[in-house]
Amino acid sequence: MLAVYPPSLRAHPFLEVSKLDSIDTELSNYDAAVVFAADDVTPDLGPVAVVLDADEIAFELGVWISGLLNFPRTCVEAFRDRGDSSSEDRSRELRISLLGLQRCAAVSLDLRKVVGEGGYEGIGRSLSLSIRDMEQLSEQLRNLILLNRSVSGTPKPAEWHAWSLTLEQQLGSSSAAARLASHVRLAGKSALPKELADLFARPETPFGDRSDIDEIASRIGVTLRSLELVDRMLRGRQPLKQSLIIFAAVHEQTRELLGFINNRLARFPDEQALFFTLLDSASYGTSLELRKVFQQELRGIVQLIPPPSVQARVEAANELMLDSFQQMLVELARAIQPDAAPHNFFPRYVTKLERSLELRRDLWELLRKVQGTEGDPGKQRVDDLRATLRTFSEATARELHFKDRETLERFNEEVHAAREKKDLVPILHRFGAYLETLFGQVSMRAVLAAHPFDRTD
Repeated sequence: MLAVYPPSLRAHPFLEVSKLDSIDTELSNYDAAVVFAADDVTPDLGPVAVVLDADEIAFELGVWISGLLNFPRTCVEAFRDRGDSSSEDRSRELRISLLGLQRCAAVSLDLRKVVGEGGYEGIGRSLSLSIRDMEQLSEQLRNLILLNRSVSGTPKPAEWHAWSLTLEQQLGSSSAAARLASHVRLAGKSALPKELADLFARPETPFGDRSDIDEIASRIGVTLRSLELVDRMLRGRQPLKQSLIIFAAVHEQTRELLGFINNRLARFPDEQALFFTLLDSASYGTSLELRKVFQQELRGIVQLIPPPSVQARVEAANELMLDSFQQMLVELARAIQPDAAPHNFFPRYVTKLERSLELRRDLWELLRKVQGTEGDPGKQRVDDLRATLRTFSEATARELHFKDRETLERFNEEVHAAREKKDLVPILHRFGAYLETLFGQVSMRAVLAAHPFDRTD
C-alpha cells in the first residue's frame, strides 16, 4: 500500500480525506513523486490519498460494481424499514447509488493511472483488461452518473425501479464489469493468513474435504477483503452511507456461500461424519449472523440521518461479520488441527482479548465508584469519580462501540455539570444502571469466554 499527495491537496493541509470523494473524476494531474510506505504515514503528515497496487484496486472496483448491482434488491430486503410511512420516497437510495457510481469512477481512474498504457493482467491472469475496456467502463459509469443526477425531486418506487433496471442492464452487459466480478471471486485466497492457507493445503486431508474447505475458505476470504473496505471507511472517517453498497455485495457473497454449503450438505454421503457436522454448524451460524446484521443492525439504515447513528450501526455490523467469518475459518481449521485457536491466525484476536480484559476491569472499577459515590456523594468522592471518569473516557472508552461511547460521553457531561447533591444522585443512579448493563454486554464478548470475571477481586 502506498500513500501519495496529489499536488492539488498539498496546499490544503486541513482538507479531510472524506472530501476526496468530491474530486472531479476527470482530474489527471496526480503526482506520485512524493511516496510513503504505509507504515511511514504518521499523523504529522496530514491527510493523504491512499493508492493501492493494481490487484487491490481491481478487487475494490469489482466489489463496488457487484454492490451496485445488488443494492436495489438488498435495500428492500435489509436497508429499508418496511413500516416507514415515507417509503414512497426513493431519493436516499438514489443518492447512495450516485455515491457508489462516483466511487467506482474514481477507483476506475486509479486503476487506469496505475496500469498505464499496457493494460492490466491480474495475478495468475485471473483478469485481463485492455485500455479500451477501461475506457468503455469509465464511459458507462459516466453516463450512469449523469442519468442518476437527471432524476430530480423525490423519485417514486416506479422511477426507482426503472433506474435500477437501467443500472443492471448497463453494468450487467459490461464485459469489463463481468471480468472484474470474476476477479473478485478468484481473489479470496489472498485474504487468508499464510498459516491458515498452509494448514488447509495439507495433503493428509481427504481430497473431497480439502476441495470443499478450499472453496469455502476462498469465498470467506472474498468477504473478509470486502469488509476491509468498510473498515477503511470507518478508520478514515468517510461518509458511511456509501458503505451500504459494500454491504450489498457482502450480502450477496454470503447468500452464495450458504447456497454452496447447503448444496454440499444435500449431497454429502455420510451425515455422521465430522466434516458434515462442521458444515451444518457453519451454515446455521452464518444464517443467524446474516439475519442479525441485515435484519437488525442495518434494517432501516437508509432512512437514518444523524451520522453518529449511521456510524454506530455500520461499526456494529462490520464487527459482527468479521467475527463470524473469522470464527468460521477457525472451525474449518479445527477439522484438520483440533487445537486450532483464533489467535493462531488472526492477530486482532490477541489485541481484542487484551483490550477487552482491560475494558472489563476498568468498567467494573468505574461501576463500583459510581455506586459508592451515589451512596455517599461527598466532595472528595465526587472529585475522585470525575477524575476516574475523565481518564476512562479519554483512554479505555475507545474500546467500546461508537453508540456506547456516545452514551458514556453524555453521562460524563451530566456528572461534571451537576453541582448539587440533589441533582447528582439521580444521575449517578441512572449511570450506575447503565454501566451494569454495559458491563454485562462486554462480559459476553466471545473473546472473553475462557476468561471468567471474579467480582470479589
